[in-house]
Amino acid sequence: LEKDIPSHDPKYHNVGNFDWEIIKENDIPVKVVLTYPIADKTLEEVKNIRKQEVSPVRREKENTIITLTINGTAIEVSTSREERVLLASKLAATPGPHNFKFKNTWLEVTTEQLQTILSEIDAVVQAAFDWEFAKLQEIDACMSIDDVYAVVIREEPQIPVE
Repeated sequence: LEKDIPSHDPKYHNVGNFDWEIIKENDIPVKVVLTYPIADKTLEEVKNIRKQEVSPVRREKENTIITLTINGTAIEVSTSREERVLLASKLAATPGPHNFKFKNTWLEVTTEQLQTILSEIDAVVQAAFDWEFAKLQEIDACMSIDDVYAVVIREEPQIPVE
């Protein structure tokens, strides 16, 4: 069995289903050759592929740690969905103050402080969704496959120069 897959760039081309041919020597089959056609990707196809890369990056941006100051104490708060649900349920449960543990720090927080914490978290989460929406619009506005690949979805970390 021999596969014949022509050289191609997977960013711009798809490999299609193979055609096969039986190669004979002296009327005796000696091998089968599978030949794969190469087809150009469409602009819409590339846009859809790139759009699938956006949501995972938004989730990373959405799930981070923010630092807030409550009662003069700096606390770290996760912006994860689980933490948001936990804080929202505490807010809805009863009027404060509440003893609440942030990482390894216990604080007494009022209902108003819980609302402030949730508002700060919501600002981070909303910024992540706004970023995702803008990236999808940027991809949709592209007029060529090269333009689609030029859209920066994941920013590379900057290495400081010494």
